[in-house]
Amino acid sequence: MTPADTHSYRTDDGWEMELRHYPSADGAGPAVVLMHGMSVNHYNWDFRPEVSLADHLASEGFDVWVPSLRGDQNAVAPDRHAARDYCFDDHARYDAPAALSAIREKTGQQELYWVGHSMGGILLYTQLATDPDGIAAGVSISGPATLGTRTPYSSASKKARFITPKRGHLKGRALLRLAVGLGLPHPVFKIFGNPENMDHALISGVGLHAIEDLSFGTQTQVGRWLVAEDIVDMEGEPWVAPDDTPVLVLAGVIDHIAPHDDVAAACQVLTDCEFVSLSADAGFSADYGHIDPLFGTESRAEIYPLISDFLVRRLIAEGLED
Repeated sequence: MTPADTHSYRTDDGWEMELRHYPSADGAGPAVVLMHGMSVNHYNWDFRPEVSLADHLASEGFDVWVPSLRGDQNAVAPDRHAARDYCFDDHARYDAPAALSAIREKTGQQELYWVGHSMGGILLYTQLATDPDGIAAGVSISGPATLGTRTPYSSASKKARFITPKRGHLKGRALLRLAVGLGLPHPVFKIFGNPENMDHALISGVGLHAIEDLSFGTQTQVGRWLVAEDIVDMEGEPWVAPDDTPVLVLAGVIDHIAPHDDVAAACQVLTDCEFVSLSADAGFSADYGHIDPLFGTESRAEIYPLISDFLVRRLIAEGLED
């Protein structure tokens, strides 16, 4: 997808990043920021219209902004060292605040709405813990608030942290292209989602465009999360804290990356929290995993409206919707 216009924003530590803009038809909707997950980029939100939450929200009257983050292919680091040396804390302390500031400046709206997937959901929690006043309401999709649930994948990740590169990046793009080129089963299907709930050709396209390399600093921090079984900064302090901002939390019942109970844990901390379990037993077309809330065959019909309806309800509650 091509945005209506593209802007840039600059962080306090010198990174230059992109802001993709999808306005509503009248150009005056409430501003929503879509924050992507770890080791992916903006294509989480705007790969093709049929699997684009950006397109859906714009069609529902929202003014949609999709920021890139440091490490994305179109992000410009201030120097070679900075390009290699960053972690989740930098996204939380520099990227997210700078993106929000730029969106506020361009829209004139001081209170923004936030939708985050996976790490983007965690970044919502960090923003609420550090500067909640500028967030009117938020949606966390597959965003864990803790990491206490043990799975075969979390156990394997704990062991793998000792053999990952000690500098530079884990070459996610190259590994994915190699797997597809060799005709191997696409890795996102079994681990990242419900294979029966996704179109294989579509997900292969998304993967080849959306996957980003993972910095060693980020790998190190995730390893610390797995050991601590909690979302903590590099000094070991918890990132998730109580707050009363309205939040909708969506969790896939067969999510191997952000287990259902770890995502649900956000509603044990946030006081104005709605929780939805994405499962066939709850009335959905299938059991959802980690990425299929965004890219599932029925996501646009049954998941996207949950998000836009929640945001509209918050607008009504605040007296901002006719």
